[in-house]
Amino acid sequence: MTESALPPAPDSHNLLVAAVIVHDQAKGQVLLLQRGPDARFAPRHWNLPIGKADKGEVVTATAARELKEETGLVVHPSEPKVAGIIHGGWG
Repeated sequence: MTESALPPAPDSHNLLVAAVIVHDQAKGQVLLLQRGPDARFAPRHWNLPIGKADKGEVVTATAARELKEETGLVVHPSEPKVAGIIHGGWG
């Protein structure tokens, strides 16, 4: 686990990776995904890649996995940085 990583998700719940921000600073662009027309939540809306941590998974590894699953972009689990936490529960 890196200094910027949160502890793994405990057995009692999953941590939500609220957003994976892919920021191309040179171009001033951020990657967004458009939900499909049949999506259960917010069809056709734009969003950042998101996903839930598996039990025991470090949140930066979750970010790397979700980014690959949703976009095909590959990053090493040590590359994502925790930018902030909106809500967290422990236990």
